[in-house]
Amino acid sequence: MNFDGVDDYVKIKDGKISSATTGTISAWVKLNSLVNASKIVGYGGGAAASVQAIFGLEIRQDGSNYYFSVISVPYDGCACADSAHGSTVVQAGVWYHVALTADGSSWKLYVNGVAE
Repeated sequence: MNFDGVDDYVKIKDGKISSATTGTISAWVKLNSLVNASKIVGYGGGAAASVQAIFGLEIRQDGSNYYFSVISVPYDGCACADSAHGSTVVQAGVWYHVALTADGSSWKLYVNGVAE
């Protein structure tokens, strides 16, 4: 893999994570500029029922600040979405370690090892 920071991504085969209820997703992130809804990890939105749900770990703007955010939209026909953002104000040019854990009933977001 070679990431140049412009248009790179890793694709995981459909169905590999759609039924997971526990696990951890983590990434080292350094943003050159702050843009609302910048994706770090995204899954779903496909035509197949197993990937119609949308899940994302991304950067979201709230007022004049940017935060790491989690968004989840179910594929059961519900027009609802769950989202939450952390408390760390994200700055351009700074490295962050972001981890999202699931225990089967809730998500926990960690930034630089600290629970948000």
